[in-house]
Amino acid sequence: MDLLSYPRSSLAVVTIGGSIAAGLLHGLIQHQRRAREQRRVRTTDQQYLNAPTG
Repeated sequence: MDLLSYPRSSLAVVTIGGSIAAGLLHGLIQHQRRAREQRRVRTTDQQYLNAPTG
């Protein structure tokens, strides 16, 4: 076994793992953002629909 190949493969695993973790975190943040925006729009729509007409 080549001594130089172990640190490189270990670095690759850490890099891939970090990329996956960053992607999951990004997806979670985006999901929360979308859900918050949908709630905001739904609330605004309900307020508009329930407003007295005159």
